[in-house]
Amino acid sequence: MQMKKNLIFFKSLDSTQDYLKQNIALPDKTIVVADRQTKGRGRGKRTWSSPKGGLWFSIILKNQLLESSFLNGFSAAIAVTKVLRKKGIGAVLKWPNDVLVQGKKICGILTENIIKGKRISTVVGIGLNVNNDLRIKKSISVKEVTGKNEDLRLMLEEVLYEFFSLNAKDKGQILHEWKRYWEPYHTKIFLSGENRFITGDAEGIDDDGRLLLRTEDKKKVVTISLGEII
Repeated sequence: MQMKKNLIFFKSLDSTQDYLKQNIALPDKTIVVADRQTKGRGRGKRTWSSPKGGLWFSIILKNQLLESSFLNGFSAAIAVTKVLRKKGIGAVLKWPNDVLVQGKKICGILTENIIKGKRISTVVGIGLNVNNDLRIKKSISVKEVTGKNEDLRLMLEEVLYEFFSLNAKDKGQILHEWKRYWEPYHTKIFLSGENRFITGDAEGIDDDGRLLLRTEDKKKVVTISLGEII
C-alpha cells in the first residue's frame, strides 16, 4: 500500500479541522494528523476528547460540488468501518456518519464546506478511538475490543486508502456501500431548525443521503436532512 498524499504531523494541535480551515491554500488532499488535540470538536460545536493514543486527522478536498459534498462524510465513515471489520470488529454505521461498535461510538466524522466564490473546499475530520483511554460511557475504543494496542500509522494508511478508493467512485456506488454497513433502528430525532422531536423507525437513506424515517404511527415516511439523533 503506497500513500502519495501530503501528510503533515503534529504532536499537539488545537484542532486538525481548524488548522486546515485556517490554511485553506494547502494543496488538495492534504492530511493533517495530531497525536492529541486540545480543542477537538464534533458536530453541533460539541467537544471531542482527543488524548494521545487515538487517531485524529482531517483531510482537505478541493473543487467540490456542493450538492454532492455530503458524500465525503459517508466515504469517511465507510472507510473506517471497513478497516475495523477487517480486524474482526463488528462496526456499523449510524446516520449521518458515526461509527458504532457494540452500540457505542468508536468514531465520529465532521465535514465542513468552505465556499469562496464558485470554489468549494471540504474539510473532512475523522476522530477514531484506538489506543486511548476513554472517560465517556457511551464510547468505545479499538483497544477495548481487541485487547491490544494498534499501530496508529498503519491504521491511518489503511483508512486513507479506503477513503480515497471510495472517493473515486460515483454517488450510487458510495450510497450502496453505506447501506451495506447500516442497520435499521428505532430512534428519536431532534429536528434542527424546527425545534421539535420526531420518533420512528429509520428505514434508510435517499439518493441525497437524507434519512428516511417512518413515523411512530407508521402512517408516513419523513425525509430528514438536518437532525440530531437522541
